[in-house]
Amino acid sequence: FVDIYSDYGITAPQRSGGEGSFFGPQQLSTNTKGPFNWNQAIKSEVNGYELFSTDAKKAENLREQGFGAVVSHQKDGISRGTGVAVALSDSKENLNILKDKVAAFYSFAKGTSTQSYPTSMMGSVALLRQTFLDADWYAKNNPTKEGFNISLEAWNNNRALPQVFEAGDKWSDLRADGIGDEFGVQYIIKGGDNEYQRIKEIAATKAAFIISLDFPETQNVEDPIDARFVSVSDMAHWELAPGNAAALEKANIPFAITTADLKDIKTFWPSLRKAISYGLSKKTALAALTTVPASLLKINDKVGSIEVGKMANFLITTGDIFSEKTSIVENWVNGERYDVKAKASKEQAGQYKLMITGASGVSEYTLDVKSNNQANLISKDTLTTKFKSDGTLVSINFSLKP
Repeated sequence: FVDIYSDYGITAPQRSGGEGSFFGPQQLSTNTKGPFNWNQAIKSEVNGYELFSTDAKKAENLREQGFGAVVSHQKDGISRGTGVAVALSDSKENLNILKDKVAAFYSFAKGTSTQSYPTSMMGSVALLRQTFLDADWYAKNNPTKEGFNISLEAWNNNRALPQVFEAGDKWSDLRADGIGDEFGVQYIIKGGDNEYQRIKEIAATKAAFIISLDFPETQNVEDPIDARFVSVSDMAHWELAPGNAAALEKANIPFAITTADLKDIKTFWPSLRKAISYGLSKKTALAALTTVPASLLKINDKVGSIEVGKMANFLITTGDIFSEKTSIVENWVNGERYDVKAKASKEQAGQYKLMITGASGVSEYTLDVKSNNQANLISKDTLTTKFKSDGTLVSINFSLKP
């Protein structure tokens, strides 16, 4: 699986100077002197590969959900720079980086900027549009007139990459697409959970989407006093949000699925199975975790499918990956084996057909395995056994007497 909207291995930045410095002077861009953009929220010069560090614990958590590669970027600012594609092995950084600059990332949130501007959605839109105009002017006139600008230089260079915009909901999806249309950019939009509410308009953007499975929490309506503050629209959204992916599929909108926004990554599979129960097909769900994300960010020459010449990324499971009873036993990342469910791989509880050839011919039994140390043999009668298994070798001793 491939998650193309992650900050794995990249430390989240903190606002310098604390909350008291939020309304700082506009002319400062960063705490470091240099030819940067005038607004701190424009960080197009930031490169994920320069910040990336392997995080064994977080990699393990992602592998447990089936992921073998991610595209990671610093989630800070309106222009966030570039993301890096990395494998989720425990190897050193140089061995994990698959591609240094994969995509350029944007949002409407100014992040850790200590400047007062922008303070609204209108301001964020204005800053984005102004930066497009500044970058176009810079490309035609600089550095001969005004000198070198790291941020605008990177902004222009990054336009050759896939463009990913974190919008977060149906209205911001449309705002982001409108900005892209104005300046000739087709964004890949990181949406929310309510695109189904304006699916015709969403389809008209012709954009591919990245969606998370962070569904609304159950509303508390047991107490009549609390229930008064729960609107009908909130209740309706709670009911319909798990069908967001199915609505995108029905409208033929390409999309990738991400673990982003989940409060607990262990809820990924329950949430995905819930989306499937709401109409998302297993075929589309699988593509949204493999071939689609790899193709959107043009790393399908390395990951996304099992083919000659690509990374040896694959899963071994106990059954249909989308079944609630299925466990991921092993996750192989770049040819390295990671034991995800040691207990599931070694403790094979269940019923098995046992055929024993003896002097009188072949006798057939049912072996009912309770655990690695307990099993019954069932024929006409239930026979007690001395049973032991380590997941590889099995030892059975039994008497033919009940």
